[in-house]
Amino acid sequence: MRSKMEEIYPLRELPKNCMKLAGGKGKNLSIMAKNGLSVPEGFVILSCVFRRFLNQNKIDSKIKNMLRGIRTNDIESLKKISNKIREIILKGKIPTEIEQKILLNFKALNARYVAVRSSAISEDARRHSWAGELESYLNVTQNNLIRCVKKCWASLYTPRAIFYMLKMGLEREEMDVAVVVQKMVHSEVSGVCFTVDPVLGNKNHIAIESVFGLGELLVQGKVIPDRYIVDKKTFRILKIRKALQQYMITLHKGKNRIISLPKEKIYMQKLSETQIKKLSKICVKIEKIFNCSQDIEWALKERKFYILQSRPITTL
Repeated sequence: MRSKMEEIYPLRELPKNCMKLAGGKGKNLSIMAKNGLSVPEGFVILSCVFRRFLNQNKIDSKIKNMLRGIRTNDIESLKKISNKIREIILKGKIPTEIEQKILLNFKALNARYVAVRSSAISEDARRHSWAGELESYLNVTQNNLIRCVKKCWASLYTPRAIFYMLKMGLEREEMDVAVVVQKMVHSEVSGVCFTVDPVLGNKNHIAIESVFGLGELLVQGKVIPDRYIVDKKTFRILKIRKALQQYMITLHKGKNRIISLPKEKIYMQKLSETQIKKLSKICVKIEKIFNCSQDIEWALKERKFYILQSRPITTL
């Protein structure tokens, strides 16, 4: 048992009093892992580490001064300030003992590649949705792990994120970011699941979208996914729409690589009916855990589903 609050925790060991410091993504992953869901093994670097980093490098006051008086309609000025802030953060030095803890936690994963994801925090998370505002990095090795952690911190100040911050009327003190580091899942099939049909707004239906390979092509809208509609109570499959897929993303020598699919897979259904029902049951369990409709990212590898992220659906 840990006797005091630390700054880095394995996802399955994150205590309740640290949940807020883990950000929305880190908090939800920890909750799901503790509820027995297959979440890729990983750890979370709490937002207090970012705060400590800013203070040690005397960056916080510089950021406040740069953001003072900036206007959302002055795009060029916004871009210049964004570049300056991110450059300062990337040049900053992480405290030595924190850097050592990060590397020790990485080694404990026994993974060659990890995903490094930003997990944003605002004081009123119900009012401010941060989905897609901050950055993530895939296929990260030990050699570039520390830099990717700093790049996640710096993504709090991309032009898009600064614009969002100003538009929502957020103060600098309201903003923080944690970082989640997890084993990479090099999926055979991946996709998203909505526990409400987002097209029709039907709360009795589950909508699943799936593609072969890693999910970046789906996120970027570069491929049309298979789409399955499932009855939430009976798990009866109501609709299957297969989509043609000619290429997919896979890992090759530590980098994402687009490859052509063999002819027999171009028109193939991505998930079997048994897999569709199994995934639907997992997603209903997640909805019950959080007691609200969820937007869930998942991956399938060697017949096992992994949950990569779950967040509330805020657009319905």
